[in-house]
Amino acid sequence: MQETILRRVVHLDLNVSHLPATLHVASEESTERIAIGDEELKVAISLSRSWAEVLRRLERTGGGTQGVIKQRAERLGLDVSYFLGQG
Repeated sequence: MQETILRRVVHLDLNVSHLPATLHVASEESTERIAIGDEELKVAISLSRSWAEVLRRLERTGGGTQGVIKQRAERLGLDVSYFLGQG
């Protein structure tokens, strides 16, 4: 449960500086572990043929991860029309 909350904190870029230090430290550790830069995402998508392959390249698993990655790809305007199973 705590990991889910921390992922949301990072995803929403929430300021947690006013919260207890233990949460603040945990949030910083989670940011390092789950943060994916735009360039890293672009490269992973350009080298992949499916969303599953993108997640493997980014070493990400877990519920909701694919949806978040897809949303970021859309916001960045990345072309995934060549992915397998796209219609």
